[in-house]
Amino acid sequence: VEMLSADMAPQVRAYEERRNLVMERLGPITGMAAPGGAFYAFVPVPARLGLRSREVFEKLAAQSVLVVPGDVFSARDTHFRLSFATSRQTLERGLEIIERELKG
Repeated sequence: VEMLSADMAPQVRAYEERRNLVMERLGPITGMAAPGGAFYAFVPVPARLGLRSREVFEKLAAQSVLVVPGDVFSARDTHFRLSFATSRQTLERGLEIIERELKG
């Protein structure tokens, strides 16, 4: 019963800040839609790269950045799932690598 009265506002703000960081860094590159209610983003792979999400996953995994390829969720292999349920520092390091790969 006690947990039902807990103030979750600080945690919600932290997730919003990390979501906004993902949008600021990847939105201009990918045209992705803002995540609405979860702690992950479904990031489109820019078509100009000519890569499937599984190929992006492999490139990122080789650099110790783990995402989930979109073909796990859909027959279309055009997106990957990125969780932002991690520390801001870890997220920033990962986003730097993701940005570099998606810019080509």
